[in-house]
Amino acid sequence: MSDIKNNSESMEDLMNELEDSLKRINVGDVVNGKVISVTEEEIMMDIQFRSDGIVTREEVSEEGSLLENFKAGDIINVQILKIDDGSGNVVLSKKRADSLVAWDEIEKAYNEKNVISSKVNEIVKGGLVSDIDGIRAFIPASHMELFYVDDFGSYVGKEFKFNIIEFEKEKNKVVLSRKDILTKVKNQEKSELLDSIKVGNIYTGKVTKLANYGAFVDIGGIDGLVHVSEMSWRRVKHPSEILSENDDVEVKVLKFDRANEKISLKLTNVEENPWSKVDEIYEENDIVEVEITRLADFGAFAKLETGIEGLIHVSKISEERINKPSDKLSVGDKVEALILEIDKKNQKMSLSIKDVEEEIEIEEEIHEESAETESSVMEDLFGDKLKNLFK
Repeated sequence: MSDIKNNSESMEDLMNELEDSLKRINVGDVVNGKVISVTEEEIMMDIQFRSDGIVTREEVSEEGSLLENFKAGDIINVQILKIDDGSGNVVLSKKRADSLVAWDEIEKAYNEKNVISSKVNEIVKGGLVSDIDGIRAFIPASHMELFYVDDFGSYVGKEFKFNIIEFEKEKNKVVLSRKDILTKVKNQEKSELLDSIKVGNIYTGKVTKLANYGAFVDIGGIDGLVHVSEMSWRRVKHPSEILSENDDVEVKVLKFDRANEKISLKLTNVEENPWSKVDEIYEENDIVEVEITRLADFGAFAKLETGIEGLIHVSKISEERINKPSDKLSVGDKVEALILEIDKKNQKMSLSIKDVEEEIEIEEEIHEESAETESSVMEDLFGDKLKNLFK
């Protein structure tokens, strides 16, 4: 009898030790468990309780096959839903455990102003929705980009970095924003660009805005100004004569004020100003054919070639006294004019129609005098010989 009693006491002690080694669990607890087996429908787990636990497919937040996402030996967090499902198993939820952990992590990120990564799941009225381990977070449309976006379709399914700008656990409210992150990145890139800019640098940029006085060009995060005077050698009344918004252009830095972040640019593909070589083509007193392009009260403007015009003052149009240029000339007339003066620096030229006849008369007189002189010399040299020859 003594042996039976001792054995009974030993078994009771063993059961008590086993009971003490097992966890005491309550509904709502979050515990660590080890995966025993996995099927397409459920995960069997050891949670160090007298019964095993079961996680159904519906209580797993991960997308895709359970067999692909889990394997025997994995340690995962689960929440106790029921102590006994009627078959002696403990009902567990990984999704709810993930949600509780996620709330804690979101709250910590919010308080410490940490950046989180999350995937955009869907588009809703006024913005987008992201899922953070089972917790829905709202992203206002105005906080997704620094610019207006008409269609967010391409954002769905992609992961982005966010700041948490609103957090109320009691109301299950989480609001995210990319704007501050993007602004910080843009400012950093802008600062680096400003540090690298030097007069003479050439950039490829995009025209962002046209104004009466010039065009603004984005050269990589900062706008510079191309003044109308730096768009063409000819006079430009409005930048739209040369450029359009969104045009890709190559520009050169003319001036740079780092303190005020002001950049003066010029287009690099401007054709060479014909006035730069005017003195290689024309000289004063040359007689040239010109075309009348404009008439004014004080004279007529005449084109020598594209980009080069001269002024024929009203007093230089005719030897007759006229009241206005239109008394003798019309736009489109082609006439010969004498170049009186070339002002290369100011790109001006003075012409005269009246002096052409005088110049021609002078040349004719010079030619006649030259011919008479030549005839006289010939007569002096060969006169006597010729006379003797015809005797």
